[in-house]
Amino acid sequence: LNLPFAKDKRMAYASEFLLRLEEIFVSWGMEEHLALSMLIGTELTMTKGRFGMTAMAFQAWGFILASEGSFAEAHRFGKLGLKMASERRGGSLDDRTILLFYLWIYHWRLPYAE
Repeated sequence: LNLPFAKDKRMAYASEFLLRLEEIFVSWGMEEHLALSMLIGTELTMTKGRFGMTAMAFQAWGFILASEGSFAEAHRFGKLGLKMASERRGGSLDDRTILLFYLWIYHWRLPYAE
């Protein structure tokens, strides 16, 4: 993905803030808020550039799409997050992104035997 990296140093704080919000939303079962935080992360990427949680935002958005039955689109977003995570620029979030792709999205497109 040919998106520039964010030049604004405050994006690191935004990344950390969104990550903490997502953890709260997941633990409290607030899926609609989780979707909103993922959209914010994706929008920040598109307007400000890539930052620490970009891969995770795309990955989580893929999960939300899969939960709504949009499996092909979910797989595209998940693969995009996986590709960004494989560049290893998001720290420990890259590991989480890779794991969650295979837990949440991968199996919806490919049979279990594969």
